[in-house]
Amino acid sequence: MKNSNELFLLVKSLNKNEKGYFKKFASINSKKGEGNYLRLFNCLDAMEQYDEKQIRITFAGEKFLSQLNVTKLYLQKMIIRALRNYHSDSDTDIERLHLLIEAQMLIKKQLYDSAHRVLKNLIEKSKEVEASLTYLYALQLDYQILIRKGQYTEMLSAAKQKLDSETEELAKYQNLCDYRFLQAQSLSITQIEGYARNESRKQMQDLMNDQLLKDPDKPKSFMASLHRYEILLKCYLKTGNGEMAYQCAKEMLKLFDDNPTRKKITPYNYFVTLNSLGNRCISTYRYEEAKKYIEIGESLLHKESIKLSDSQRFEIAIQMAEKKMIACGGTRDFAEGIECEKRLVGIVKNKPVRAEFEVTMKYFAAVCYFGLGKYEEALDRINFIIHEKRAAVRKDLQLSAYMLNVLLHHELGNKSLTTRLITMSKNFALVNKFPAEDSNRFFKLLQTILTGTESRSATARKKLEENLSSFDFADIDFLSWWLHKNKPHRKTNGAYINLTNNN
Repeated sequence: MKNSNELFLLVKSLNKNEKGYFKKFASINSKKGEGNYLRLFNCLDAMEQYDEKQIRITFAGEKFLSQLNVTKLYLQKMIIRALRNYHSDSDTDIERLHLLIEAQMLIKKQLYDSAHRVLKNLIEKSKEVEASLTYLYALQLDYQILIRKGQYTEMLSAAKQKLDSETEELAKYQNLCDYRFLQAQSLSITQIEGYARNESRKQMQDLMNDQLLKDPDKPKSFMASLHRYEILLKCYLKTGNGEMAYQCAKEMLKLFDDNPTRKKITPYNYFVTLNSLGNRCISTYRYEEAKKYIEIGESLLHKESIKLSDSQRFEIAIQMAEKKMIACGGTRDFAEGIECEKRLVGIVKNKPVRAEFEVTMKYFAAVCYFGLGKYEEALDRINFIIHEKRAAVRKDLQLSAYMLNVLLHHELGNKSLTTRLITMSKNFALVNKFPAEDSNRFFKLLQTILTGTESRSATARKKLEENLSSFDFADIDFLSWWLHKNKPHRKTNGAYINLTNNN
């Protein structure tokens, strides 16, 4: 195998029931119930981290070590076969593939009536979930049965019906592909750069003028409608209209509410919609509303009637916990936010996660530690974001980490570092094409607040507070909290009075 660690990750991704099923499956397919691949499986399962040397020590002197790569490849294929069988009734995608294979096998055995019944079921299921390619292929197989049975009288009317269905389905599929292309354009910008204003803003404004996005009647299917909202939402965020993005996310949820069966048919898409709305609530400071949608999302994990794969349940779990942590930061429940981070670390242990998630988790955990005055713990997480090279991570989140790094060292009393760290932050903003004038003004004001005289610092603080909303490349909400928390005190009759009400 090119990457032995992939086999290790596959083994470690299995839950208890999957492991039990695989061992039974492997025993049945082994002559003596204990093949080398099963022994290798147990060895990998016992490891905390992949260690090739440990494998060779465990099986020292055994002949199969000379063909270890072959055994690894066989083991991987055996695990996939076992998973395919295990999930054939619980995963709708795998279920459709099994129906397709079943129909093909029946056709090969000339059991055409049985094959027709299977295909009829498959066609209905594919139509229901808008699986166009499977639907079209099943139509073709069903038509081939008429030819093989020699039912030429029925063929003509069937061919006309098939053509009409194919034409309609192809139009829907083409429409969906068009929206997916627009989605790819929006994702290629926002998932890398984030949603702060920069030179790509005009690209998103131009994208919004596409007729497919402007006209709500253009989508020809449920999924096309959902994609339209998803794209518009990203466009609104990139062009600085957070309120419209929130309203767009609400419309996405309404789309599901108006089509309640879709919640059961495509539960993962429903979760993505809830997650998106939770994000928009957080970005518009509707933290309590965000928690409501988080609770709905978490409930999906416990409903047996909703079919989700383990990977989807894992994703729901980590994203809902992440959203709760961010919301806790917004409501200043920092201690609860730290507990959310601890739960997240337990959930993702030894499991691969996207770099963006890892960085987001570290950043908002740092915010919570900062809020509690645990600066060393916060700095540890911020250093991970700034110094560890991560591809495809939102630049606006990284810039916020640079900003928080400045505040952390200020709180730790590392005054000599402040100017250099602000310069590093400005350079990062410049390299990543954030608005140069705005970012320079922002960091100049921040530097004056941290290092200027009392009068200059007060003037800079006032200007920053008045213009916070224009600096959308920074974590405005947290910065606003910090500014209020650290407002200077006025001396009155020998006593100091805090000039603000801390959140």
